Amino acid sequence: MQVRNLKSKLLLLMTCIIIACSAITCRVEALAPEVKVEPSPYTAPFVGHVFDLNVNVANIEHVWSWKINATWNKNYLRCISVTEGDFLKNKGATLFPSPVIDNVNGRIPEISSTLMAEDEASGSGTLVTVRFNATALTPPGGIQVIIGDINFADMYGAPHDPQPPGTPGTVI
Repeated sequence: MQVRNLKSKLLLLMTCIIIACSAITCRVEALAPEVKVEPSPYTAPFVGHVFDLNVNVANIEHVWSWKINATWNKNYLRCISVTEGDFLKNKGATLFPSPVIDNVNGRIPEISSTLMAEDEASGSGTLVTVRFNATALTPPGGIQVIIGDINFADMYGAPHDPQPPGTPGTVI
């Protein structure tokens, strides 16, 4: 009788453990995609200093093409060049149209890249490197280089936004 009672208790205990384990769920949340200007803040040590700001993406999936724009205070910075980063190029050949640099108004209306193959990039990397020349000492608190109109699309043209427009990088 005691063996039978022990078996019943053991069976009940195992049933409770199975029910408890099935009620426990593992929740894994993906990190939110983000776009950052790095380094930020950056201090230009003197007038005439040339420096690079990278526009980096992290935690993003299924990117076939991307498009952004950039603005800055024209009284303090002059853009010298724009170079495509490695994010899409690591997956293959890309179409990277030469961006129009408008130093009169302190902006680049469009910077974009598209994979030439039917493939997609995921993860993290540099979208673009923008080279600036500090044309004046920055005011207290610095100035911002704003990355806006952020658009990513998969190879079917479906858009997804990792972050609202207006990603700032600060130059002090």
